[in-house]
Amino acid sequence: FPYGPQWRRYQRAFWQQFDTGAVAKHDPHVRRGAAMLLSRLLQDKPEPSEDIRYTLGAIVIGMTYGIQVAEKDDKYVALVEEGSATAEYLLPGTSILEFLPVLARLPTWVPGTSFLRTLERCRETVRQLRLVPWNDTKQDRLEVAYDANNIAAEMREALSHLTVESAAEEEAVALDVTASIYSAAAETTFATLCGFFLAMSLYPDVQRKAQAELDTVVGPGRLPELKDLDQLPYVNAVVKEALRWHHPAPLGIPHVSFHDDEYSGYFIPKGSVVLVNIWSILHDSKAYPQPDDFVPERFLNDGKLDAAVRDPSTVAFGFGRRICPGRHLAENMLFTYISCVLHTYNITPPLDEHGQPIHIRPRGKSGLVSYLEDVRCTVKPRSASAEALICTFAAELQQQNRAYE
Repeated sequence: FPYGPQWRRYQRAFWQQFDTGAVAKHDPHVRRGAAMLLSRLLQDKPEPSEDIRYTLGAIVIGMTYGIQVAEKDDKYVALVEEGSATAEYLLPGTSILEFLPVLARLPTWVPGTSFLRTLERCRETVRQLRLVPWNDTKQDRLEVAYDANNIAAEMREALSHLTVESAAEEEAVALDVTASIYSAAAETTFATLCGFFLAMSLYPDVQRKAQAELDTVVGPGRLPELKDLDQLPYVNAVVKEALRWHHPAPLGIPHVSFHDDEYSGYFIPKGSVVLVNIWSILHDSKAYPQPDDFVPERFLNDGKLDAAVRDPSTVAFGFGRRICPGRHLAENMLFTYISCVLHTYNITPPLDEHGQPIHIRPRGKSGLVSYLEDVRCTVKPRSASAEALICTFAAELQQQNRAYE
């Protein structure tokens, strides 16, 4: 949307759910996600990315629509992932229609117009993403395990107090907002968590220091919580470094200038696509010496977080009016999942057929979201007591889930 009244309606709807004063209501879903992730990691798969993605999909769907997803092969998780994949077509230069928009008038059966069929598939995916979970959780057709504490239910309640005409307009906003929450909250979190797992396998000293802090502050009898955040400066620094080290959106989200502008002597015509080189900012050797290394200590001074060092979160989630509205939720999820994993698991390099460690070199895939190509690692519980803690936490999750069935 161009900046204006319609855009402000969407922004207001997002902020009502994810501003600093509102995001705490989603903490139970975040904790549920931690239990799910820790439990799934016990299965000891070659790499954690599948478990991370499925967990995030399940939690965002539960938070947004109240749907309790299946343990595997869930249709709603598949739908949000497919919808998120359409974001790749937002990259400038990915479609010939940017250069020859007249081609959009061609019928899809014309040879060489596969791009039009791809575009139509994207439209259908987005349409289903907007409508299917929203409609499936209407009370008159509810056929899924359901938690009434969710964003869609809250929005429906607000719609019930409007006139028919106003409700129709606001429902369109609600459909778009709920369909966008996965990309707003989960994509950055997924890519950053994958980078965290790889970093821990490559930098064991960092892992040991974080675990020592957790053992001292939290102790063996429980899992870390958001209330522990201020007492865990090193773990906080690990989260910040994970967000900086391999940022998932190296060029951010494309913006468009809505009037002629000038920056540092460069003329920017109205309608220009503007990209921010977030990767360069977060790998600036002046701000972050040895930027390719994973060094949480760069954010610390005398054992405390150093306010003089640029916080990656001020860059990682975008800028200005269009800054990511889900950033506070994403930061809470990152701290919760990283601290819980460090407290209960050891992450080491994968082993080859001879039992020798394999050194994985960090390499990112190109795209609107840059995922690491290879995040193989070995994930094992730190101890028998840590495994018991995971099982207890997972049992509590199952008990909560049964309450929604």
